[in-house]
Amino acid sequence: MSQTTSQPNMSQTTEVLNSEDIYDDMPVLERINETAEMRADEEKDKKTCIQLQHLFHMAMLMGTLPYLKTKEKMMNYLNGSGDPDWTAGYIWSLAYSNKIDWVKGYGDPTPYEKYKKDMNQALAKYLHPE
Repeated sequence: MSQTTSQPNMSQTTEVLNSEDIYDDMPVLERINETAEMRADEEKDKKTCIQLQHLFHMAMLMGTLPYLKTKEKMMNYLNGSGDPDWTAGYIWSLAYSNKIDWVKGYGDPTPYEKYKKDMNQALAKYLHPE
């Protein structure tokens, strides 16, 4: 029994692309990359803010927060208890943009948004870049 196979015509066609055709999508790809980087930064900031809220709450409960009124003392506390890679500039940027949430005493009559803003401003004052 003999078997015959036929192969389709494998002629190749070469298409010449202009440089405009190749790079037309570059701005779109750049925007996609920028958006992905922004999302990653936002996620990092959210995670950091949650950690900071916890650290500052613990410092309030332990009564040590009032003693962290210099950049060096504050950063020693945050780097020792939190992330050693945090910089004063990074924490300052979070405080300056009012992103850090703070635990407020139950009996404190100050509206939360004012309390949050005041606490973030105080922290930003201590960590202000030189």
